[in-house]
Amino acid sequence: MQTAGTFLILLAVIAVITLVIILSMREDPAKVKELYAGKSETQKQIIRYFMIEKQGLLKDKLWTDEDFDDYFNDAIKNTRERALGKLGIDEEQVKEIEPISFQNIRYYNDLGDGRAFFKRGKDGKMRSSVYQANWLFFSNQQIFVCKTNLSLTDDSIKDRTFEYFYKDITNISTEEKNEFVQTIGNVPYIEFKIIVPGASFGCELYDSDKNEDNERSIKAMRALLREKKA
Repeated sequence: MQTAGTFLILLAVIAVITLVIILSMREDPAKVKELYAGKSETQKQIIRYFMIEKQGLLKDKLWTDEDFDDYFNDAIKNTRERALGKLGIDEEQVKEIEPISFQNIRYYNDLGDGRAFFKRGKDGKMRSSVYQANWLFFSNQQIFVCKTNLSLTDDSIKDRTFEYFYKDITNISTEEKNEFVQTIGNVPYIEFKIIVPGASFGCELYDSDKNEDNERSIKAMRALLREKKA
């Protein structure tokens, strides 16, 4: 009887330990929880997506790449209208050529809490919690530019606007460069600039899938500039 009692106690202890392990496997890791202070449930879900591998009993709590893309695309869908509003112009004023959009994920964050999360999805595509949209609009006499930076994990957003008269622009340049990103290594990108005396507007074009579209847009911009300066 004593042996049977001891065996039952041992089984009970094992059951308790197993339960504790199972419950702990459903909890977010401590290093991830530390990032949750002041975050909404959606922001926590975004952090989980980037910080926790899809394994074990946590997998039913985590977003897939498709889940993140759906949220991301919804968050950025109105950047064109936002840019027009920030610039104080409407579509009728900027019809010289089609508006140009350079939109990129970012590997660093100069907004809010300063954190940027990024990873490569199962499809090989890089994704980030920080995003930048650059909209360029073309009127008869000038280029209107709006740069919008957005952080998905703290709802921070920052807009900067610029206006350049064609007569003042001395160059539209592109240069192939590399940026070292921790945990990833060297990331190639194209640096785009509109140069005027004493200043310039610049942005980085990371998405190699858009290189052909970006090149066509830049060629159209250069052709318009040559026409305006003729």
